[in-house]
Order: sequence, then C-alpha cells, then structure tokens
Amino acid sequence: QGDLGRSITVLKALSLLTDELKNRKVVVFGADEEVQRYINGNKKLSEFEIQVFPKKDFLPHEEILKLMGKALIYIGNSVSDGMPNTLLEAIVMGAFPIQSNPGNATEEVIMHQKNGLLISNCEDVIHIKNLILIASNSSGLIGSAFRTNQNDLKPKFEYERLKNHVLKAYKTIEV
Repeated sequence: QGDLGRSITVLKALSLLTDELKNRKVVVFGADEEVQRYINGNKKLSEFEIQVFPKKDFLPHEEILKLMGKALIYIGNSVSDGMPNTLLEAIVMGAFPIQSNPGNATEEVIMHQKNGLLISNCEDVIHIKNLILIASNSSGLIGSAFRTNQNDLKPKFEYERLKNHVLKAYKTIEV
C-alpha cells in the first residue's frame, strides 16, 4: 500500500469472492499498518485463512521466495511504472502472476491470458475480482502459464545469464 502499492484494492476484490474461494489461504507480505487495519476491520476477509507479514517485521528474501514457491497465484498491484522484482520472483518460483501494468512495462514479461493476467486498472476492484476468478477457475491456463514461464522466461532471469549479459554490455561502452 502506501504511495505506489494498491494492495487494499486487491483485498477489496478478495472480499467479494469469499463464496467462490472458500478454504483458500491468502498471504500478505510487507503489509503496512493501513493494510493490517483494513484486514482486521473487514469481516468478509476473516472467512479466508489470512497470514500477514507486517512491513515492520522484516521478512528475509529467502522466506518471501519460499512463500511464492508455495503459492498458486501471485497478485501484485501498484501504480509504479517499473518492472516489479516480486513479479519476476513469483514467475521464477512457479506462481501464476496477476500484475498491474502501469507504463506497460509488465506486458514485456506477461502476455495476457497466456502466461499470466494483466491488471489494466489498478484501482478497479471489479476488474481485479474478475481476473482472480479467471485464474482460480482455469487450471488449464495456470498449467500452460507455468510451463511457459518455467521453460521460456525463467532461463532468461537466471543470475549467471544476466550477469554475463550485463558484463558483455559494459565491455561495449567506449570511455
């Protein structure tokens, strides 16, 4: 949440889906006080098993990766126009991504309805609700996205490959 994040919008969308997503576990990491107050004050969200990791209680990067490795779906929603690291980490760890796309940077990685879903309006609760429904009702989409992301995208984000690519680019710079 805060200046760039829009997690409360996602939580509002989830609160509209308690009947459809019964018995699902929801994990919120990096939650500020505003998000925690919203979760605690929203009776509909209490129908989920929600695990909250507050921002003030720093969660090590390795633990975030473990959470993503266990997740079926990852949702990232913000007004930031950059490429979210958490999106790339979620893809590498095998979670199905639903991600906002301000500035169109995210669509360089996610092909809508092929290897993930793009949030076209990060403030639109109903739009986000509908994307969550698409993902939760389409094991075929999730399976094919997993294969695409693991076979085509994950190798592009491997540390050694990126390091070599960056070093090669630096060597082409004339001083």
